[in-house]
Amino acid sequence: MRTERKKILKQLEEGKLTAEEAELQLAALDERAFGAVQEQDINEEKELVVQELVTAGEESKKQRTGGKTAKKKNVGPKVLQYVQQAFSKIKNADLDLNFGDHYTVEHIFQADETFAKLELKIYNGSIMVKSWNEPLARLETKAKVYQEEDEQAARKRFTDKAYFTIADGKLQFSLQDKRIKPEITLYVPEAVYEECILKTFNGTIRTDSVSSTNIYCKTTNGSIDLQGGGGSIVSAETSNGSIKLKHVTAKDLLCESVNGSLRLEGNFRKLDAQTFNGSIHCEWHNEDPDSAFFKATNGSIRLKSLAAIPLNGRITTNIGSLHCDLDEYIVIDESKEVVKKALKFETYPAATEKLHLEANTKTGSVWVLP
Repeated sequence: MRTERKKILKQLEEGKLTAEEAELQLAALDERAFGAVQEQDINEEKELVVQELVTAGEESKKQRTGGKTAKKKNVGPKVLQYVQQAFSKIKNADLDLNFGDHYTVEHIFQADETFAKLELKIYNGSIMVKSWNEPLARLETKAKVYQEEDEQAARKRFTDKAYFTIADGKLQFSLQDKRIKPEITLYVPEAVYEECILKTFNGTIRTDSVSSTNIYCKTTNGSIDLQGGGGSIVSAETSNGSIKLKHVTAKDLLCESVNGSLRLEGNFRKLDAQTFNGSIHCEWHNEDPDSAFFKATNGSIRLKSLAAIPLNGRITTNIGSLHCDLDEYIVIDESKEVVKKALKFETYPAATEKLHLEANTKTGSVWVLP
């Protein structure tokens, strides 16, 4: 699924897909992943969004095929404005899945069986996972249940639709009813788990001091916030929202947002981060990173705490400026063309192991900071 998303974004960037085509393909991927079909009222709203993205695609096509210089200068911001407005409407449309009166249902699932894997999947709502110093797992839910006659019917619907189990060493919770919007908080014993999978279509994902060999977080419309913990492979993916990692450790970190900023802070050996519309900030706490790749289309990139790290770097921008504030760096190659700026450099030339660093943005600036 990740490979397909990257392919779509790459084709959009290269002009092989219009904004409309890219949005439709991304939406299809998300729907296929959840096995859900959008409601009629959401479809009507998104039809308006598609029309705006069609306009954005037409503007982008004009930019690629030619036109007067004066007009070209205004196309970029206009296209980006269309994209931002479109994502905003998608967000509001998804939130409008729930309308009318609702009943609040609170329920607690608790179990003392041991498990090495955990998986939470919901359609509409937020997820929070916390590590605690207790031997059991406790899942607290506070759900808004829509379109039910009374509280008793709402509670029955929730208990019928919610699925919680611990079997074969795996904790699972699932709730795919679009008319139930839960806020989930899962407390798990302090441990290093084998696998942690957290998915929601419309909502935020947060973790606090959760450690697992593999951590995979995915939301379509919402932010991702990981505090502490980490694992060998950490993956965070959202279409419309920001991604924030603080004091997280990862041997291999993958972060991707279509419309949102990335703020990454921690110990990272290998890192791949990209966003279509948003800025990227990264700060390393370790002195032995192996590789780091950053890509933004509309946004700046700021990379910090690199003074003591030997590196080979290449930073580029189309519309923006390049800044390397490291002491005694060596310029290998440099281009200062109007529409393409590039800087290839290195530090600590005698070092045998170096960080391979690449940062590219289309309409922003790049900073490499000590």
